[in-house]
Amino acid sequence: MPAFGQDTIRRPAAKQGAQELPARYAADTVSGIVTLPSAPLTEPAEERMIAHNPHQQVFTSREG
Repeated sequence: MPAFGQDTIRRPAAKQGAQELPARYAADTVSGIVTLPSAPLTEPAEERMIAHNPHQQVFTSREG
């Protein structure tokens, strides 16, 4: 996973990090790791306080 504190975390780096997690952690742990960053952005996106949740579908997509 990209390190916290970086100025920008780009989609390819995040996806690559997520793909590496199952080799190191149990499935439930991986699910929590990839879901947690999205949670605080869901409601603001639904309330249109932000244009969209930038984390949405980054990890749920099955495409490369």
